[in-house]
Amino acid sequence: MLARKELRRRIAREMKGVLGPTRKLLATANNMRKILSTKRLIKEDMEKSKLVVAFMFAEAYALFTSVKQLCEQGMSHTASIVLRSMIELVIYLKYLRQEDNEERAERFFYWAHKEKYKFMNKFPSYFSDTQKKAIKNSYESVKRLYVMTDRRGNSTPARHWHCFRSIEKLAESVDLVSEYGAYGHLSMNVHISPAHLLGRIRNLRIEYDPFFDPGMLRENLVMNFTYFLCVCRETNDIYSLGKSEVLDKFVEQQNHFRRGWENLGDGA
Repeated sequence: MLARKELRRRIAREMKGVLGPTRKLLATANNMRKILSTKRLIKEDMEKSKLVVAFMFAEAYALFTSVKQLCEQGMSHTASIVLRSMIELVIYLKYLRQEDNEERAERFFYWAHKEKYKFMNKFPSYFSDTQKKAIKNSYESVKRLYVMTDRRGNSTPARHWHCFRSIEKLAESVDLVSEYGAYGHLSMNVHISPAHLLGRIRNLRIEYDPFFDPGMLRENLVMNFTYFLCVCRETNDIYSLGKSEVLDKFVEQQNHFRRGWENLGDGA
């Protein structure tokens, strides 16, 4: 079994074709964050559709750095679980950026008011009268966003902020079927059978990850780069950060190392 330091060195060496661009993209994203902050481009009174993109960028940044660091440590299984959230975020972002995006963004932005109101009704003893009044007022101000009316005029409360029953239906509605396929593939790692997992452990010894796989490691890095780049380009366009030329170069690199997926290397 490789020592932890040796494993990190091996990953850095064998995955440098993906890790190099990943670190450069991270540096570019940091610069984008700095521009957003120093120029104060994010304002409370702006359209919710813009604020949502800024939130998505911040969330994607956190997921991107997490997957990168986990992969550098050889945590392929855990990285794939985090990466699953990145794909979900990209599907949400595509949905929010379609037509009627302001109303969709408001539904996303204020969903917490509905959930808190629902929680309060379920556990009223947790809240004081003053809190109950504030929560109810917050919900009443956005209630119209979460009441769905069918053709017969019957109204029902929305089950999700996006009004779809599943992430699959949501992905289909925005032509991201292949992305949902990747989401489903990663979901197998979340819901993996413990019996199958034990069969993967070499000599019945737990090493660094319950499902360590160099091939999965490389695939995670490539997908992480691809989806975060998508979010960066959307953020750059919405806030006019002037990074189009730099991000276009990353697209070229992405196309290059995506073709190298078949060269996955041997197991550690």
